[in-house]
Amino acid sequence: MSENNWNYEIEPERDSKEFSTWKPVAYLEEYFPKDVDIEPVVKLIAEEGPKRLKANTKAIDVGCGPTVCYWSALASHVQELYLSDYLTINLAQIAKWLNKEPDMYDWSYYTDMTLKFEGNEKPSLQDIAKREDLSRSKVKGFMRCDISNENPIGISQRGQYDCVLSVCCADSITYNKEDWRKYMENIFSLLKSGGVFIGSSMRNCTHYKIGDVSYPAANVNEDDFKELMDDYGFKDVRIEITYESRPIVDSQKKETEDLRGEYDEVLLIAGTFQG
Repeated sequence: MSENNWNYEIEPERDSKEFSTWKPVAYLEEYFPKDVDIEPVVKLIAEEGPKRLKANTKAIDVGCGPTVCYWSALASHVQELYLSDYLTINLAQIAKWLNKEPDMYDWSYYTDMTLKFEGNEKPSLQDIAKREDLSRSKVKGFMRCDISNENPIGISQRGQYDCVLSVCCADSITYNKEDWRKYMENIFSLLKSGGVFIGSSMRNCTHYKIGDVSYPAANVNEDDFKELMDDYGFKDVRIEITYESRPIVDSQKKETEDLRGEYDEVLLIAGTFQG
């Protein structure tokens, strides 16, 4: 696709009533500031992508939200990227970045971080721009998804992807752990045999906030994911507990200063589906 031809029309009547207060830019400003010392999921992708993915990989980000940095981190490891979310306002926000619109959210800080994780110790502005253009070029389509459905983006897409990326999606839309498990299995259904899942979840989190507005979380932990991945048929599973990204602070205080009150740890997950 060439520049300036991405469009995603906002359809309020199709967006979730439970997320009627959702504001993509407010979410990005709170959870993706420009002064964090590390973004763990970006690091995970940089580590797992080269080991698990082939050059012709077809990948999808399920529940991408308005976020760019995760699927952009996949760009150098895949041939095609598809982006899916339930909220059309989130997809419209990403379209702004793809089109390089003046009011797009600036992801260059996270692109710089990605390049450093991949081995470029001092990325130049040109390096960052080149990588972002590469990421844009890999995106082949938008899809609206509903992970509460057995076939989140339609039965024709079942088992069609070499890689499924899903970051804090299923755990961030329900308080119910049984629903979370069903949603995760629906996400997994998009994988081919031998396909790779990469994702993350808030750990032991019952809710999260954007400003003063509270949203649900499924209160899952590493044991829940281990059982889920084993039962579904994954091998070479990596489940790691890490700190959430946080503002850069004095090194002596880093272990005691949390980014937010609802949770301060995330689970990083990667595995290969045996089919």
